[in-house]
Amino acid sequence: MSNDSDLFFTKKDLREQDGIVDPYGCIVTASTTYLPLYESKLIHQYNHRYTTFADLSEEDTKQEKSLEIPTNGLADASNVINTRYWLDSKIQEKRFPGNWFLVYRMIARATDERTVIATIIPARPCSHSLSLVDQLDASNALLLCSIMNSLPFDYFARQKTPV
Repeated sequence: MSNDSDLFFTKKDLREQDGIVDPYGCIVTASTTYLPLYESKLIHQYNHRYTTFADLSEEDTKQEKSLEIPTNGLADASNVINTRYWLDSKIQEKRFPGNWFLVYRMIARATDERTVIATIIPARPCSHSLSLVDQLDASNALLLCSIMNSLPFDYFARQKTPV
């Protein structure tokens, strides 16, 4: 089990349980399926596959470095993100049922181009750096996502962000 938490597992932990990565980025073991954990650095505006931890050394991953997915990788619908941690799918389904979520970053720095970054992700667990908006129908989620990513919304959010 991972030292970081009793809930989250690393790829190394799950390989020791003979886990196999499926085409959706989940890891399947004999007893359960583990879902990839989304972190704020993995998303951007309207993009649930902004960066990945794929092809990084263990040291780079520990230092929380990630690689931006190139445009040709985004064009490939079968390209999925590779995360640092996975969560048991039964825990996720019990707490947050659904097929997708509207999420936004909880982290904003003065050097960031945008203050508010929101997108819609598949039903996957989220770390503390992402906030989840649930119980919206699809049309309202799309509308709210577009409002949150608009320049006027971003301007007002920037005014309310402490320096």
